[in-house]
Amino acid sequence: MLANFVDVLGGLVVSPRDTFRVLLAEGRLLGWSLAVFLLVSITKAIAVGLVVGSAAGFIPLVGMWVPYAVAPALVLMDLAWLAVASLVAHLIVRAVDGAGGLEHTVSALAYSYLPNFLVAAVVGLGGPSIATLLLLGPTLLASFAWSMALAVMGMSTFHAVSGAKALIAVVFPYAFVGIAALAFMALATAVA
Repeated sequence: MLANFVDVLGGLVVSPRDTFRVLLAEGRLLGWSLAVFLLVSITKAIAVGLVVGSAAGFIPLVGMWVPYAVAPALVLMDLAWLAVASLVAHLIVRAVDGAGGLEHTVSALAYSYLPNFLVAAVVGLGGPSIATLLLLGPTLLASFAWSMALAVMGMSTFHAVSGAKALIAVVFPYAFVGIAALAFMALATAVA
């Protein structure tokens, strides 16, 4: 049993597969997963917004407003990504005979956002510096790898599919968005 929200966060770090099983058994999916997602998204957005704002601070009357524009935009982009990725991944996991509903897919992908705390920590603590830039690449790579692993474990557990089928469902939204972006760029280039 997971007594509180902190137990969920700790469980996702220490023993994610067991934590996913308990969350599924206890029916704590959508509400808690969206809380984790929003907590991480808002924290990351504030850190990035403050750094971008301090870097743009030399521009009179602009730099001080940047964090207020950047942070909400980043949270909205994260929410849009969660919606699109969840819909695409859900269609794929259902196509490979996965059980469970859309809330299971949203929950798996929302919980997998937890490693973005690493990005928020590096950006927030480092500020606009060379050290932050040097650490950001490896941090983004580690965060992405951990997020993918959590998403695959969550999809596999919540939808009762193999790891390979879960991996296909998790990777497909990235391919979908990449192909859509390339098509948009090709169309924009052709029109211009």
